[in-house]
Amino acid sequence: MEQTGVADSEDIQLGSQIELTGFRELQQGSMPIIRKIVGHGVKIISEKAPKFGSIKITLKKVHEKKEGHGQCELHAQCLVNGKQFTSEVTHRNLFFGLSDILKNIENQIV
Repeated sequence: MEQTGVADSEDIQLGSQIELTGFRELQQGSMPIIRKIVGHGVKIISEKAPKFGSIKITLKKVHEKKEGHGQCELHAQCLVNGKQFTSEVTHRNLFFGLSDILKNIENQIV
């Protein structure tokens, strides 16, 4: 897994504009999918908002059950042209939750 500039044990930096927090405890096999979803979402946001600064997405697992199935709570903070946009999503599927939260940020910016 390729990473640049790890801030601390909880944070994963994807380039200079994307920070993921709370994703380290996930299975390594899911990271390429997460990177692809986030990268695609950020690409769309930056195309619609040329003054895109950065985005931070935080993952918290909630309602964890014995079988390991639970819900993911995601929080996003996006900086565009000095203005902060935020979104929060709770979803059973991490991948769909990431797509939803990025779409929410995109809709706020447009």
